[in-house]
Amino acid sequence: MLDHLKQIAIFAKTVDHGSFREAARVLRLSPSVVSHHVTQLEQQLGTALLYHSTRKLSLTADGERLLAAVRSMIEAAEAGLQAIADQKSQLSGVLRITAPAALGQSMLVDRFAEFSLANPLVQLSINFTDVRRDLIGEGFDVAIRMGWLKDSTLIARKLFDVRRRLVAGQTYCAKRSKPTSPRDLEDWDWLELGQVWGKKETLRSGKKERRFPNATPK
Repeated sequence: MLDHLKQIAIFAKTVDHGSFREAARVLRLSPSVVSHHVTQLEQQLGTALLYHSTRKLSLTADGERLLAAVRSMIEAAEAGLQAIADQKSQLSGVLRITAPAALGQSMLVDRFAEFSLANPLVQLSINFTDVRRDLIGEGFDVAIRMGWLKDSTLIARKLFDVRRRLVAGQTYCAKRSKPTSPRDLEDWDWLELGQVWGKKETLRSGKKERRFPNATPK
């Protein structure tokens, strides 16, 4: 079937340009290759499609019927290819994005608005949620995540850093001895962000740092 489509396309180009040589020039093939494809098509159909001499080509009755049938196919294919080529010059379509709920009131929203204004043919569909979505199964194009990327076959890009602060309530601090070094915090109770708690905390002072392997969420 695929060979037939190629042969039909070459047959139509040969008719359009009036000779094997001219069709070969447009298709960037040799005249003998063009002639071979048309001959093979005729043999497979069991009928002559072209009358040809050294000076000109003309269609047989079967050739006219075949050409009329394939015109719409070729025009549709060319229109589809042109539509894809045109799309490269201006973005269009639906772009589905999922992002953490915490970013719903961040500078990211301003960036989405700027992108939408710059690309009016793109329809943004943004899902702010802390539920991890199935990107492929649910048809998302882009996912914005907070935390550390696990091994993945997905293409990832770092967008920005989010600064985190270590804080404690006054009442809780009043019940504990005042810490003088990060080591004193190892037996304190910890609350960590659920999305990123898999990575242990590290406190730094100059070139010194202290990790908390024993710190677990409470």
